[in-house]
Amino acid sequence: MSHYEIRLLLGGLAMSFAVVTSMLVRKEKSVSIKILMLLIVLTLLNEIIATIYAYKIGNSNIIYGFYNPIELFLICLYYNYSIDNFTQGRIGIVIGTFGLLIGYVNYFIIQSPWELNNFYLLFESLVVVFLCLYSFYRLLLSDDNLILTRSPHFWVTSNFLFYWTSTLFLWGTYGYLTKTAGIANDILLNVLLIVNMITYLGFGSIFILYNKMQTVNGR
Repeated sequence: MSHYEIRLLLGGLAMSFAVVTSMLVRKEKSVSIKILMLLIVLTLLNEIIATIYAYKIGNSNIIYGFYNPIELFLICLYYNYSIDNFTQGRIGIVIGTFGLLIGYVNYFIIQSPWELNNFYLLFESLVVVFLCLYSFYRLLLSDDNLILTRSPHFWVTSNFLFYWTSTLFLWGTYGYLTKTAGIANDILLNVLLIVNMITYLGFGSIFILYNKMQTVNGR
């Protein structure tokens, strides 16, 4: 089994774990949690399709680049319903829609469907990090009796923040690191694998422990 196939297997197992454990909270009425579940399922499907393209035509960037704006939109939609002062003004939807437009302009015009859209990934990272930090701020203000470590949204946001801060530097310098600096592509892919596995195992753990946590205002 090649290194590529091992990465696929390990990453796929971690994502499948998150999808399977999400079934434990499938009856949850919280809109934001349902959006998170949808995001994880679609991300797994995207990985499957991207893998097929990688084997068939030797290029999966066309799939990843098309999905990334959708991914950002769903994350913004999650925060639209989990951040208390976003829902009424539909702020998350506005940010997500703007992210979609920027994403597809970059995908079709600025860069190319055939290359890694690292410009947009850098933009996406910055947007998600901002949303995470603002979500923490609003959680602190929302309820004096809230124990942060017992809030599912605290852990979801921590998971997002871990992933997007871990990859922020990578997306911004990917071309330089793989070409100019001569750092092996395998090393970068292994780092991404570790970050992805921690992230999706984290989501799975949140779903397992979800019923023991407390929510704020039904969000």
